[in-house]
Amino acid sequence: MARILSNQLGGKYVVLCTANDNIQVSAANTNASETVTGLTINQIWTGLDGGYWKLARGSNTILITNASDYQDFAGSGAAIQLDPAANVVVTCTSANCSMIIDFQKQSTFTSSY
Repeated sequence: MARILSNQLGGKYVVLCTANDNIQVSAANTNASETVTGLTINQIWTGLDGGYWKLARGSNTILITNASDYQDFAGSGAAIQLDPAANVVVTCTSANCSMIIDFQKQSTFTSSY
């Protein structure tokens, strides 16, 4: 199960995976004043000791990496918005692996500021 590192109301949702997992969009719903309808992928950090990571949404493969890496999609002006309402499936073929995914929530929350 993915470990939640950050879950900001109307903001970021950051998870850590250390094994195969299915990250559900509904898991980002933790506050009664917010309904999360999608998650856009901003950044990904991967760590591997052999093998590879695969990240998919719906029927779309988003990323395959066989190295420890950092990808800043939003910082490069191209956050991954493909199938934002679909769950994210991560698969690792190594016994020693980690992946941190930084999402931006798409939700019904409206800030009062």
